[in-house]
Amino acid sequence: MLDDLNKSIKIQLYERVSSPLLASFGIAWLGWNYRFVLVLLTSGSYTEKFTYIDANLFPTCRQILLTGTVYPLATALFMLFVYPVPAKYVYRYWRERQRELKEIQKQIDDETPLTREEAKQIRQAALKATLDHETEIQKQSDEIAKLKEFIKGLQQESPNPQQKEELTFSESPPALKLGESQIDMLAKMAQTDQHSREEEVVNNASTDRLRANYDLQELVSKKLVQREGAYVNLTHKGRSFLIEGGYVKSNLTE
Repeated sequence: MLDDLNKSIKIQLYERVSSPLLASFGIAWLGWNYRFVLVLLTSGSYTEKFTYIDANLFPTCRQILLTGTVYPLATALFMLFVYPVPAKYVYRYWRERQRELKEIQKQIDDETPLTREEAKQIRQAALKATLDHETEIQKQSDEIAKLKEFIKGLQQESPNPQQKEELTFSESPPALKLGESQIDMLAKMAQTDQHSREEEVVNNASTDRLRANYDLQELVSKKLVQREGAYVNLTHKGRSFLIEGGYVKSNLTE
């Protein structure tokens, strides 16, 4: 209840304060009665202030009515109804002059030839933008070519008995099919026959880092290699693959 009342009062006050007539009247009243305000704000006793106001500022009721109400109201009405009429024409004239100045400036700029230095700077900027654009296109083309080569390599290592780089491990079905890079990674791990850091295995691979990570993940998924934290090592299945395939000597132990 009280909240609704407070909101209603605030709305009414806001509407009154935002009224053009009330705002104009307030400004006009301060202009006509500035001495009254200054007297109230100066130091001194209230008795002396009231005596001065009654004797000098508002000696009669007629003066109170004129200075306190009639003159400020007339000024406010003048500002609301009379002043906007000439102000409209003045504003239109000023905007037209501004537009003419802009047109003259544009005409002069269009007719003024560029200096050699300015033309040189423009050509250099255009050439630099062209080179940057071509460089970016070349980078993207190189990235696309690398991705195509990588996809092509993966497709070549897909199960296909007619391709030489794929070797089949004769074991209970399904048969294991590994690429040369994966077999090479297993063989290098078998040389130490101990736990190896995964980072070292990737760095020692004969392929690039992206392919090495892929090969290692494939070996783990086929249970030829197992992970133990940051280390990897051959499983019994991985040793058997190397020994029975003849890729290492048969003295590997579990």
